[in-house]
Formats: sequence, structure tokens, C-alpha cells
Amino acid sequence: MLNPYPFFLLASLLISSLTWGQQKDTVKIELKHSNILIVTENNEGNEWDFDKELNENLKEDKEGKKETATLFNIGLSLFSNSHEPWITEYNNRIPYESIKSNNIGYTYYKTLFTFLDGYSKVYSGIGTQSYNISLGNNIANVTANTLSFSTDSLFNPTKNKLRCNYIQVPVLLGFLPLKLKKPAFQIQVGASFSYKIKALLITKENDGNNWLKTKTKGDFLLNSYFFNYHINIIFKRFGLFSQFSSSSIFSDSNNDYLFSTGLIIGSFKKS
Repeated sequence: MLNPYPFFLLASLLISSLTWGQQKDTVKIELKHSNILIVTENNEGNEWDFDKELNENLKEDKEGKKETATLFNIGLSLFSNSHEPWITEYNNRIPYESIKSNNIGYTYYKTLFTFLDGYSKVYSGIGTQSYNISLGNNIANVTANTLSFSTDSLFNPTKNKLRCNYIQVPVLLGFLPLKLKKPAFQIQVGASFSYKIKALLITKENDGNNWLKTKTKGDFLLNSYFFNYHINIIFKRFGLFSQFSSSSIFSDSNNDYLFSTGLIIGSFKKS
């Protein structure tokens, strides 16, 4: 007859070892990013390989976030008789003061998609651009569908300007030439569509004692829309911008191209 004692002893030892193993392999459950991370107390390897899965999920969450940017630009505006930006000759049909003419704008961008392992991005957005064309002591007149300018000598004004406000919708391709883990330098190229929302002729006249400011709303033969090319160079939050129209901004002439260049101040963040 078999002696049951050895089998009983073996079963007791097996149960004791399992109980001891469970006490040593205490499981700690910690919630992080809606995932369950299991860590053993004795620093053994994760049998279920949840660490790898968690890291992959965190990577997907990070890649899934879209980058947004807000850019404020201010610079000088110049006229040219050519759409090629390196040609600066102008026939002065618009008697403007180049050093006092400027462009101020604000644009909100959002990343459409990324490629090349995150080193290139396509941005699109919407914003406003305001061009202030300094006319000195000249005023603008529209006669027979032709824009002309004359000197206002009644009060000898010297601060007249033509202000043009546009809604702008740009699409930019940005790339990081240095390929750093924390990119600080990027180059952006692209194009935009500008739609006119308002035009004003602002005159300032001196009656001998006070300056009188007058705003006259009109069309001034400005085209309802035009297209721009863009080049931006940005380091961290600051940079340089340039944009130039691909067509004339006035409807009565094919030779009034507008070129703007200046400074950019902006911020980039994940959302």
C-alpha cells in the first residue's frame, strides 16, 4: 500500500512556495495616461511587457498632438514694377514714402500634417494684414477708373496715408535644417491669399493751431484680392519675414507690386 505521507509533504511544500512567491512579488498598480503600469517589488522583468506598450502609447499621444503658432509681424512695405523680389525698381506712380510705409499683421497657424520623421511640417491658418502707405502731402483721387494723386496745399498736410486691410489665409511648408531634438531654428516657405476688407484715405491737416484728422472710406481701385509668396526664418520666438505679391494690388495698373519685410514675434506650442 502506497504511503500518502510523501505526496502530502510534496503538496505542502509546493503550496508554501507559491504563497511565498506571491508575497515577494507584490504588485503595485499605478494609473498613468489611462494605462495600467505593473511594477514588481523585486525589480524583476515585466512578464507581460506592459512597459513597451505604455511607451508606444505615450509616443502615439505625443505624435498625435498638433502644433499651433501665433505670429505677429511688423515691417516696411515697398513698391516694385516687377513681381520678382530682387528687382526693386519703381516708376513712382504711387508717390509714397518708403521709409514711412509699413505692414502690420497677426496670423494664427495650425499644423495640418508632418513628414520626414517630424522634421517637416505643413501649416495653414488665418490672420489679418494692414498696409499703411505713406503719401506725404499727397491725396488719392479716382477719376475715370484711374487712380491719381495730387498735392493738398490748402493746409500743407504732411502725414497723409492710404490704409489697406486684408484677411490673409496662408499655407506654409516649414522644415528644421538642423534636426535637433528640441528644434529652435526653422525655415518656412509658402503662399497666401489676401482678401480686401477695408480701405481708408487718412489725411492730417494743420489749421495753424491744431491737426485735423480725416478718414475717407473708398475703393481707391485696390484689387479685391491678390496672392503672396512668403519666406520666414525663425529662431525660437523671433525671426525675419518677407512677403511679396504675385500680382499688382491696384486694378488700373499691372506694375504696382508690393513687397514687405521685417520682424516676426511668435510662439509655438502643442495642443
